[in-house]
Amino acid sequence: MLIVGGNWNNGSNTGVRAANANNSASNSNNNIGFRLANCALKAVRALRIAANVRAHHTQVPRSPRGAKHKILRQQRVATRNLKPESMMPITYKHLFESVCQFENLHAAYQRAIKGKRGRPDVMSFTANLGENLIALKQCLQSMEWRPGPYREKVIHEPKERIIRVAPFCDRIVHQSICSAIAPLFEETFIHDTYACRKGKGTLKAIDRLTTYLRRPGTSYVLKLDLRKFFDSIPHGLIMRELEWRIGDAKVLELCRRILASYQTKLEIFPSGFGARGIPIGNLTSQWFANIVASRIDYHVKHVLCCRHYARYMDDLVLLGPDKATAQRWMAALSALVGEMGLLVNPKSCIYPAAIGVSFLGHKVWHDHRRILRPNVVAGRRKMRKLLALVERGEVSGKQAVNSLRSWFSHLSHADTYRLRTSLWNEAKGTLGEYIC
Repeated sequence: MLIVGGNWNNGSNTGVRAANANNSASNSNNNIGFRLANCALKAVRALRIAANVRAHHTQVPRSPRGAKHKILRQQRVATRNLKPESMMPITYKHLFESVCQFENLHAAYQRAIKGKRGRPDVMSFTANLGENLIALKQCLQSMEWRPGPYREKVIHEPKERIIRVAPFCDRIVHQSICSAIAPLFEETFIHDTYACRKGKGTLKAIDRLTTYLRRPGTSYVLKLDLRKFFDSIPHGLIMRELEWRIGDAKVLELCRRILASYQTKLEIFPSGFGARGIPIGNLTSQWFANIVASRIDYHVKHVLCCRHYARYMDDLVLLGPDKATAQRWMAALSALVGEMGLLVNPKSCIYPAAIGVSFLGHKVWHDHRRILRPNVVAGRRKMRKLLALVERGEVSGKQAVNSLRSWFSHLSHADTYRLRTSLWNEAKGTLGEYIC
């Protein structure tokens, strides 16, 4: 296509190489007011395409980056914290069928048996697995299932805790219930909560904290802990959070029975909140605690507007630009925790981030991290007991080496080269022959 201006023949050779079909130096067509075509055709096409693009974006405006997710977050906060009458949260029904389904109960059995195959109650249940699962399914469908008595044991890692072990049959029910309700709440959790979630964990939380410490505006730390968190959670608060997401009456009834199977007797908590406490050791307890603490996550992120925040169960870390901001956050969170019927641990404190942040057994700085000394002392003591068992022949050397390698792998995520060297020099006299 040639685009030319008006022209006429004037009988003289002008020697103009213009944009026309007869592009010759001896051409007698003298173009007046011509427009170059052959050399400008690509530019004209580019201008036409640009005009079409502008017209398209004028008709269909592009939303700003992150606008969709920002709207979703605002709606989630409104339904979670404010709960206005005009916005009803999404509830899920027909969950009870999946809890009682035989395939789901068998999958729950496979998860519950991990690491417990040698226990007498597990071996007894496994001996007649099919019949026991069918009986458990019928018991659930008829709503005759009741939680059994707990077996208590005491551990000292790192401090004394009482673990309450449910009967193996009940643990299968806990696994089945959590497989049904956990995805409903998982999608509501913020990114920076790391307990009891797939793909998260303590090391992910520490890595996230290290990333935060390398950013500006993280000069002060608010380290907040909840006092006897599992024993202090009111049952009414848990049920209110579950009802916000679950609309199946039978699943909610199973959750009520699990909560009613344990109740704390401590009198240090505020009165007027009803029965309290969930047993440490149940899978359902971990999820109930995480769901309750998620209210604090939303308050920190969307009300206090703290960008640098991480939580692992009841251990909270907030990083702020100055001490006054951290004190304001401390007062706001103390008020929120009090409204929930919980207590802030007196050991919660505010301090400069330059001295290192103690979090999940580590001391974290922006450029390195260490293992806390109490954990090192406890680990060394356990290693020496293991070496003594190997020398007496009560534990095989291969088993001891695997245990030691697991601990060394955990230590390797911190700056512990000299510590690991010292520990291995102490252990190689006993375990050296078992290393290939």
